[in-house]
Amino acid sequence: FPYLLCGNNSGIAVGMSSDLVSHNFTEVADAIKHYLHNKDCSILDLMNYIKGPDFPTGGQIINGEELYNIYATGHGALKMRAHYEVLKKGAKTLLVFHDIPYGVEIDSGVKAPLKKLVIEDGYDVFEDIDVKKAGPRNFDITITLAKNADVANCLNILFQKTRLGETVKINQTVIVNGEPKILNLKQLIQHYVDYRSNIIKRI
Repeated sequence: FPYLLCGNNSGIAVGMSSDLVSHNFTEVADAIKHYLHNKDCSILDLMNYIKGPDFPTGGQIINGEELYNIYATGHGALKMRAHYEVLKKGAKTLLVFHDIPYGVEIDSGVKAPLKKLVIEDGYDVFEDIDVKKAGPRNFDITITLAKNADVANCLNILFQKTRLGETVKINQTVIVNGEPKILNLKQLIQHYVDYRSNIIKRI
């Protein structure tokens, strides 16, 4: 199993750190198969199979144009935000968020900052928050706005001041033959294939 590409992992050591993000297994398997038959393929070729990271809690990548640069250099940052919809309930407006960026806890990342916004910073446009389970892993987070609240401004505040908006750092530093190296997407696949080939030969 290609944990190197499918597993989400972060670590820090003396003088270096690594932030690997998870990818969809089927996409990774297809990219590995393509590489096996086309060793001279480009990173863009591989991105026809691996569209981008696959985060288990969902979320929306809003700077997708950075993906090629990240996969070509082995490092960068993705801006994430929760998917949402705006609903009306009488005179009130509801903001319903259907997922959260990976690694964010609802209590510390959403509820606590929202409470601070209302109590300490005086944002009285936020009247209530309700969290309901939706499916095995996700939750619907419903935030009720005050009457006549500016929806666009409220969304902007929430994405900036809570973790409904998040930046995910990517740094594909791995140990290659005892030395730390930053690998691009093709090199990650190449080293995985070489590793598996060695294992099969030894078996």
